Amino acid sequence: MLYTAYEMQKNILAGAGKIAGWQAQMLNSPLNPASYLGGGVMASALDVFAHSVEIRGKPEFGLNSVTIGGKDYPVEEKIEAR
Repeated sequence: MLYTAYEMQKNILAGAGKIAGWQAQMLNSPLNPASYLGGGVMASALDVFAHSVEIRGKPEFGLNSVTIGGKDYPVEEKIEAR
């Protein structure tokens, strides 16, 4: 149940992050006359928020083997289906 709540929050914030990214682009656009009136701070804050909630994939660990007691053992990363 807790993981479901985490996934819901992540997906909702990802949508809010997309909107914040679009708003930051709009505020920084040279075609927008209001962009010359000091909206850079707001655009930067929106951009930071958009990047902080961006969904990223799981990185690979890159471990091929481990040494235990002087003996090498192969490592296989298990990917579990949800």
